[in-house]
Amino acid sequence: MATHVRYDVLVVGGGSAGCVLAARLSEDERRTVCLVEAGPDYGPYAAGGWPDDLLDPGAIPRSHRWYAEETPYDPLRARVIGGCSAHNACLLVRPPAADYDRWGEGWSADELAPHLDRALRTIAPTPVVYSPDDFSPWFAGAAAAAEKVGLRLLEPDSPAEAAGVATGPFNIADGVRWNSAFAYLDPARRRPNLTILADTLVDRLVVDGDRATGVATSTSVLEAETMVLAAGAVGSPCILRRSGVGREDELRPLDIDVIAALDGVGANLSDHATAWLEFEAADELREATRRKAPVLFSHGIIKARTELCADDAFDVHILPITSRVGDDAHLTVALMQPESRGRVRLTSRDPTAPPVVEHRLLSAERDRRVLEAGLALAERLASGGPLSRLGRARPVDGALGIYFHPVGTCAIGSVVDHDARVKGFENVYVADASIMPTVPRANTHLTVLAIAEKIAEMLR
Repeated sequence: MATHVRYDVLVVGGGSAGCVLAARLSEDERRTVCLVEAGPDYGPYAAGGWPDDLLDPGAIPRSHRWYAEETPYDPLRARVIGGCSAHNACLLVRPPAADYDRWGEGWSADELAPHLDRALRTIAPTPVVYSPDDFSPWFAGAAAAAEKVGLRLLEPDSPAEAAGVATGPFNIADGVRWNSAFAYLDPARRRPNLTILADTLVDRLVVDGDRATGVATSTSVLEAETMVLAAGAVGSPCILRRSGVGREDELRPLDIDVIAALDGVGANLSDHATAWLEFEAADELREATRRKAPVLFSHGIIKARTELCADDAFDVHILPITSRVGDDAHLTVALMQPESRGRVRLTSRDPTAPPVVEHRLLSAERDRRVLEAGLALAERLASGGPLSRLGRARPVDGALGIYFHPVGTCAIGSVVDHDARVKGFENVYVADASIMPTVPRANTHLTVLAIAEKIAEMLR
């Protein structure tokens, strides 16, 4: 196995967080940075080489998936430079401050605020916020129904805790899904101290005592002084486990030598469970939708509070969704404060083998009750007024999914310390959604960018 040149910093994973880290850390021209991504790099946006589906903000792409075989709760990880920011619904949402405040020392809402602000300015310097004139018919009907139950249209500067109808901001620029590669990496690509290695799958860390000396890929060892894992809530714990960091009873059956027994690696998986009401579109909605061609999530989300909400904010999102051709519509309800926890586990030491992602959705009884209350609220919105004219309800028996916001598998406190350094190591860090101890009441993209901004500043 060949050894490449030595870098100051290796960033493993070129997704939402990895692009931030590579760009920020390479601002110091004295520091050599290597960004390693398992998927392709289509180059700068201006070169025109990006696939259309990754640019289209009106639908979630089905390409660039990690594995050919889908699972019922596939997290839709994107194997491409830009990662999940090239696959997402483009919403930039801040959660209530209390969600950050429970993360511990260094991670309060006040401490994260400047990093959130900087991330927002970078990913969406001119953020898109939709007005009623932009709304699709289905979203307009849902917003009108929501107002009747006290959920008003929110202003862009409304507090993050406010329940109501939120219509942005979105990271969309001139009709393009503006991912983190465009926003962060493109301005940095010409720096001589930044190397981008695409189509390069990282297997494991190469470890010597309490330090990692590099990472092993299928063809080489890349060496560095500092390693930062940014492979996401599925990828980062898998790399650690293949490196011998994790639960002994899970690693030894795979013939992986244990070098650091950290039981939290791959545990504590949390995501927003979803359920939905389905509607057959009436002719009025079908024709209007085809004319308007709305985005997938119909220009926003409804943040609502059930009677089980533990504070004065909200505990569910309701997403008014229509298909591109307008044949059907949904009201999808997302559980925003789940208590249920799952895990990510290896089935093989082979880095190309899919891991098992066990969400264990609704394993906590309270989660089930909150989601049922959210569905009852959605039924209330649909039962009269404009939505009842636009679509006829169809039964959906036991439908359950996820909002695609997995977090927690390398959590602060159990796997990494409050500086995001892996416990037991001097020079290995994790900087992605996996370090969030709990999933915030928001789409996680903006929070992931802020985490990467904060850790990049710490490593300077």
